[in-house]
Amino acid sequence: MNKILKTTIYIFISAAIITYLLYKADLNKVILILNEAKPAMLIVGIILSYGQTIIDAAKWNALLRFKNICIPFFKLIANQMVGLFVSSFLPSRYSGDIYRTYLLSRTSGRPYEIAASVLLQRLSGLFVLGLSGAIGAIVCFFTLKIEVISIVVFCTGIAIMACVVILFLTPIKKNLMRIEKISILSFVMKKIVKLHDVVFEYRKNQKLLIKIFSYSLLFYFEAFVIIFTACLAVDEDVHFIYVMLVMPMIYLLEALPISLNGHGIREGAFIYFFGEYGLAFEKAFAISIIVLFYRLLKCLSGGLVFALIHVKIEKASLKGAYESTHEKH
Repeated sequence: MNKILKTTIYIFISAAIITYLLYKADLNKVILILNEAKPAMLIVGIILSYGQTIIDAAKWNALLRFKNICIPFFKLIANQMVGLFVSSFLPSRYSGDIYRTYLLSRTSGRPYEIAASVLLQRLSGLFVLGLSGAIGAIVCFFTLKIEVISIVVFCTGIAIMACVVILFLTPIKKNLMRIEKISILSFVMKKIVKLHDVVFEYRKNQKLLIKIFSYSLLFYFEAFVIIFTACLAVDEDVHFIYVMLVMPMIYLLEALPISLNGHGIREGAFIYFFGEYGLAFEKAFAISIIVLFYRLLKCLSGGLVFALIHVKIEKASLKGAYESTHEKH
């Protein structure tokens, strides 16, 4: 399918869902709920939201150090934020990962190792999300009787875990090398085989893998706490266990490639699942807006870092061009 057509469909689906939700909601009530939100809880949510970036950067740092790549920690945090900013306005949520890989590859000169670290950083998070989503789906299937959505989320979670296992644990190099023999794919497959070899080396260090998955667990636990604080901000005491059960399901539904970066799907899922708990439509909608606000705040911060990085690159390029011209004369 043509990329422009695909993006247009995603935008249409997101816009249609959001329009429907706005039509259904009493916007005056939503605005009132947001105006009366507890500032202390919002500040805690913002701090925790930025804390997730630090956790993700720490995981990335551990993966890079295994390959003897030492990059200042603040630079990794900056790259994380830039990646989030890039992903926010491009159709694919993984566009930021590609851009982060490009940024560090330019300075490190080790593109395969950088790409492998970003890939494993993402895969470890997806595995934990798939596992928690599948568990949440089973519990919700038998307790809340949310049958269709629970089945979809369970199958999605299992599929994600299976893909991670196949990509990371299964020695598929022989199959890749067979495809490499096809001349038209040779150039691309050689690069994929080399990346696969680098990724496969991580299997040797089980302590590192445990550490990486621990970071992923901590990342999602903090995500659940953020949602819990958003509930408290609008004066809704939702049980934390319920948040832990339904949020992986919401994240998995949001990740389905049927809308623009999950917009619309995420808000609808919040309203549906928290409505099952007993929250009013407007309260659940307000919580989803608060969570979106946290993300937008980080995206804007990433945009500022993005601008600063590119100003620095531009200055370096101009300086290099000036010095080159000066040497000639």
